[in-house]
Amino acid sequence: MKENNQVLLLTTIGYKQTLINNRPYLLLELPKGSTGIEEMELTAPDKPELYEIISYSVCSPFNKFDGKDLLSFNI
Repeated sequence: MKENNQVLLLTTIGYKQTLINNRPYLLLELPKGSTGIEEMELTAPDKPELYEIISYSVCSPFNKFDGKDLLSFNI
């Protein structure tokens, strides 16, 4: 049985958080070692302009991290 890892994904467009699949964030269950996901839909601003899109991923977002042993903290 493969171990799954939770990843929390947040995305900004023009430095403002945007919806991913009509939700404020996406919580994924990825097989260990996986780096890809399916397609996702972002909600773009109404005003046509050039925007920077940035996505942040937080691995194991609900695991407690005390900061004592940085070598055991995997990204």
